[in-house]
Amino acid sequence: MLNEKKVLGKGLSALILDNPVNIFDTGNKVAQHKIEIDLNQIEPNPWQPRKVFSEDELIDLKSSILEHGLIQPIIVRQYEGKYQIVAGERRWQASKLAGKKSIVAITVDFDDKQMLETALVENIQRQDLNPIEEAKAFRVMMDQYGYTQEQISKKIGKSRSFIANSVRLLTLPEDVQDKLMRGEISASHARTLVGKENASEVATEIIDKRMNVRSAEEIGKQRKFQGAGPALGHHNDSDLAEIERALSEALQMNVRIKDTYNGGILSINFLSLDQLDQLIQKLSGSNLTF
Repeated sequence: MLNEKKVLGKGLSALILDNPVNIFDTGNKVAQHKIEIDLNQIEPNPWQPRKVFSEDELIDLKSSILEHGLIQPIIVRQYEGKYQIVAGERRWQASKLAGKKSIVAITVDFDDKQMLETALVENIQRQDLNPIEEAKAFRVMMDQYGYTQEQISKKIGKSRSFIANSVRLLTLPEDVQDKLMRGEISASHARTLVGKENASEVATEIIDKRMNVRSAEEIGKQRKFQGAGPALGHHNDSDLAEIERALSEALQMNVRIKDTYNGGILSINFLSLDQLDQLIQKLSGSNLTF
C-alpha cells in the first residue's frame, strides 16, 4: 500500500506541476496532452469538493494573471463535446475575470472516480478545503463508489480516525455546519458538538464568548448534553468508529453507525443485487430466496 501512495503522489505532482516533474514522462500511465482551450468550452468539475472560492483570492489571482500570465496549466478531461475541469477551477474563474479568451490546459483520460479522487487529493494537499467540504467529499466516495473509511485513509494519506471524525461533522445542524464553513468555529469545536441536542445554541455561545475547545467541552459536561442516548451511551466516538471499521472489513461493504437519542441506526451500503444477496447470506447463515 505504501507503493500505491507514492505512485498517486508522483502522478498528482506531475499533473498539478507543483514540482519540476516532466508531465510527458513515459513512466506515467495517464495519457496527457497539453493544449490551449477556449474558456467557453470548459465547465466545472461536478465532483469538485471545494464549493467556496474567496472573492479576494480570485481578484488577486486575476491581477497576477494579467501581469505574469498563467504559469500553471489547468487539468481537464474531454466530456460530451466539451472539457471538464479536473484541477484548477480557481485559475479558470480568475482567467475569465481577467478577460482571457483561452487557457492552457493538460488533458487527461479520467473516469468519474479518478476525477473525484484527484480533485480531493489536490485540494487536501493545497489545504483548500474547509472541514465540511472535505467531509462531503469523503461521503461521496463512500456512498457513490463504495469506499470504506480504511480505503479512503490509504488513498489520501490521512488516518482512518480522521476520516471517521470528518464524516461525523455532517450530522451537525445546518447552521452549525455553516459556522464551521465560514471559519467562525474550528473543527475541534465542532467535534465537541456532534450528537448534542443544543449544538446550535452552544455554537453561538462559543462564538460570542470566544471559547477555546476545552471550555466548549466543559459546557457540554455541565449541561449534560444528550448524545448517544441510553442504548449507546456507554460507547464513545472511537468505539463506534472501530465497530464501523470492523464491520466494513468483515462485510466488504461500507457500514455506518449513527447515534440517536433513543438508540442508533446501522446502515450498510451495497452496490448491486449480488452484493445484497451476499450480505443476506452472511447475516442469515443460509441461502434465502425471495
